[in-house]
Amino acid sequence: MHWTAVLIRPTPTDIMLKTYVDEAYKPGVLQEDMRVMDFPFTWDEIEPHYYKFELICGQSGNTGNLRGQILEGGDPFEGPHSESYPLLALDDTLNNVMF
Repeated sequence: MHWTAVLIRPTPTDIMLKTYVDEAYKPGVLQEDMRVMDFPFTWDEIEPHYYKFELICGQSGNTGNLRGQILEGGDPFEGPHSESYPLLALDDTLNNVMF
């Protein structure tokens, strides 16, 4: 079995998509029969579980949003992390650099 080890956290907007659309757009943007819903938990409730999983998996990367503070080198649009990624970001490969 092969796993590419790509772990992508959803954003706070992703887990509250229905609320976001209702607040950001005029009524009727979503069709009545669309099943767009909010998840039954908040970002603050689920984020510690993401971090625990990242510890178990040995996630590496540059945190872009640490407790609301935007950090250089990471994704400034990600949801706030309670802690930095457990491991430092990996060096770019030749393929990444060439791409």
